[in-house]
Amino acid sequence: MTLIDSLPGGQVSLDIVQVQYPFDVSFLEYPDNESDSVVVYFRGCDFECRGCHNSGLHEVVPNDKSAKFFSQEDFYEELKSMCVKYRTKKVVFMGGDPLAKRNRYFVKEFLFNYREEFDIAIYTGYSRIEVLQMDVRFFKYLKCGQYDETQKQISGKFDSHFVLSSANQEWCNNHFEVLSKDGIMFFE
Repeated sequence: MTLIDSLPGGQVSLDIVQVQYPFDVSFLEYPDNESDSVVVYFRGCDFECRGCHNSGLHEVVPNDKSAKFFSQEDFYEELKSMCVKYRTKKVVFMGGDPLAKRNRYFVKEFLFNYREEFDIAIYTGYSRIEVLQMDVRFFKYLKCGQYDETQKQISGKFDSHFVLSSANQEWCNNHFEVLSKDGIMFFE
């Protein structure tokens, strides 16, 4: 497949994704209270959550200077470089939605191929059951559930806990066990 196959109006390429570039580094997004993580914002989302704070990432946008298309190998090299630079294995995939139909194959392959190198947390609008049915594996944490404006809460990362944007969202571990209640996860 070619790069043009991944653009709107063409076929969806399974081996290329568009992400915001450069990647970000943050203490706030990874669900522990220990260190920074490299954050990757994927373009593409299958949901239209009312009040979405990243609605500008719903679509792939050709020629967007704030985004870049990546193959698996180039994505790995860039991510590895950022992790070395910031001395972390912790990575957050968010967006848009890293598990949107256009991104799903790429993310699943990446998780499989590089499962030993990174501790990845995935933010998705899909439910825990839907992600389980997609057979997504080799992540460390999963934030699942669409943003629900009627269940909005003040989100943040605190010394003892992590609060998600809406109370219906859940944190799960890599065995799909729910780690949160009402959108709040306490650190162990």
